[in-house]
This record gives sequence, C-alpha cells and structure tokens, in this order.
Amino acid sequence: MSGRAQVAAAALALLPWLAACAGFAPPSAETAARLRPMALADAVPGRCELEIESPGLNGVFDAVVAVDGRAVRLQVFPDVGGKLIDLRVAADAITADIGGVAYRASPPYGEAEPGIALVLGAIVGELATPVTPARLLGERQRGDAVEVLLAAGRGGSPVRATLAADGRVAAMAWHDLRVPFTLRADGTFTGPGFRGRIAPATR
Repeated sequence: MSGRAQVAAAALALLPWLAACAGFAPPSAETAARLRPMALADAVPGRCELEIESPGLNGVFDAVVAVDGRAVRLQVFPDVGGKLIDLRVAADAITADIGGVAYRASPPYGEAEPGIALVLGAIVGELATPVTPARLLGERQRGDAVEVLLAAGRGGSPVRATLAADGRVAAMAWHDLRVPFTLRADGTFTGPGFRGRIAPATR
C-alpha cells in the first residue's frame, strides 16, 4: 500500500471517532435514503452571478463555473475590464489569481491562509460534488431539523449540512476552516467580515 493510501485508510478509520466527538451519531438509513443536494448545485457548472462584500473585494459580478474530471474552475468578470478572479480547485490545492494577486492553499485547509479565495473555492468545490449517502459520516437533531456531517467533497473540507423536511440540503457550514462560514439555500454566504451571494445568472 502506498504512503498516500495508508494515510487515507487511517483517516477513514478515524472518521467515526471524529463524528462522535463532534456530537454526531451514526447516520440512519432513513436520512441516507432522503438525502438530496442543495438546489443551488443545479447552477454548477454554468453561468452565475456573484455578489461580494469584503475588505478587499466588493461588487456584483458575472461568473462562470466549469467542472472537469480533475478540477473545478471559477472565473469572475467585472462589468468593465478583464477577468477579476481566476480560481481553480483541484485535489491538491486551491489556487487563484485575484486582481493580479496570487493565492495558493494546500490541504489541510484548516491551516490555510484565510482569504476570499478559500471561501469561494470551498463553495464551488462543494456545489460541484454530488451529495450522496456515501459521504454521510453522522447526524444529529438540531431543534426541528436534522444536521448531518458530510465527508469532504471537491472543496476539500468536511461540511455540516442542515436538511429541510424533504431531505434537501438547506444550509451548509464550514467549521474546520480558518475562515468559518455558512452557505444557505438562497445562495447567501456569511462569515467574519464578509458576506455575499452566488446564484444562477439572470442576465
């Protein structure tokens, strides 16, 4: 077994323990059967509208998300001028050029340099990953809703997802990043010092 395979096997063996430590019980067959992705995932890949309010980037922009077998790519364009953001989420790194400033983060993303590129990479990477029962690590009751713990998708980080009554993901929260934030079904996302919205293009 290769070194990478040994690390992966060890991580899988620890997952039930990690889920238990976070207060999650093993997922039920009922939850697995009704689990459905966030409706917003239907917009990925495709043309989107991206709104951001942050210390370094503000405005409403046109965006394109493309997915292939190796990576997810996000390109963001202002009304006037050239490409503003060129971001790529691959298995080994999130890389981006934002207004001429380069960014690179490698797993584990909980130790990565904070930045809007990390947030956008987590969002588009997760939306481009199927939400399947195989990703279920645990579940727990949160008021009237069920919250599940999903194994990391293409965004590279585990996700806590709150489910609607029909099993569709209503919100996703990233607690393991240095920039913790939440994405809701209407496309809005919020975190410390920033907020925004990603939605299918309307123009």
